[in-house]
Amino acid sequence: MSDNIYVLQRLTGFDRTDLANLLNVDKPAIHNWATGEKFGKANRKHLAETLAVVRYSDRRFPEENAAALAKRSLTDETPIEAIKTHRYPIARQYMGRGRSRL
Repeated sequence: MSDNIYVLQRLTGFDRTDLANLLNVDKPAIHNWATGEKFGKANRKHLAETLAVVRYSDRRFPEENAAALAKRSLTDETPIEAIKTHRYPIARQYMGRGRSRL
């Protein structure tokens, strides 16, 4: 799972504080996960689902992915807020399909 943290960080350009905010956990949890410490099934699923949203919506550049995550929808909600509450399909809808990487 530490690989998922690394990939999510690489795709978004987020630092550990931003990742903690996105995943709705504290910063030490991100550090622990990144260094290979085990974590609960619910958090593993949340991390995997979040990564799936970002991969689906990948715009090829971390800055563009970060901007898409922070962009407000017509309902004045961001994909980050949807992800925090485990509403991954809504986050995907807000962000839209990205450009596939080669």
